[in-house]
Amino acid sequence: MTERDIARPRSILAFERLFLLALLLWAVRQVLTWSAQAAQFEANPAGRGQAWVLAAFLLCVAAANVAIWYLAARRASRVGKWLAVAAAAVSGVLLVVEVLQLLQPGGPALPFKLLALVASALTAAAAVPLFRDDAKAWFGEDLFDDMEEEDA
Repeated sequence: MTERDIARPRSILAFERLFLLALLLWAVRQVLTWSAQAAQFEANPAGRGQAWVLAAFLLCVAAANVAIWYLAARRASRVGKWLAVAAAAVSGVLLVVEVLQLLQPGGPALPFKLLALVASALTAAAAVPLFRDDAKAWFGEDLFDDMEEEDA
């Protein structure tokens, strides 16, 4: 552990581990299902010969997630925190969709469905530690503001 890691609160470390594990699982799923995704994309007349568009989109999604992680876990950015919360909300919706897909035959094989489900669950769970007191201090949020709002 570096000195900077020691200075980061446990809640931020928990966020970081959950978020990066989710991103890793998402990336593994994308790699393992690439040929099927590209074939499905190119089956659409607008996508013929355009698999590079899908690849570029997936790289942008990965880059956006790395930026969210960096802003929240390394730069203590409130914008990063709320982007992580937005990613968690999107993952919560995807989680419902993925549960419904588990119940339906066809589509991706069961291991890939489960991989997507776990990645979404981890992304959603990663936002929870961002609201603990030590995380609020990390983001420079005044803990007393919450008490004043409750008293009003």
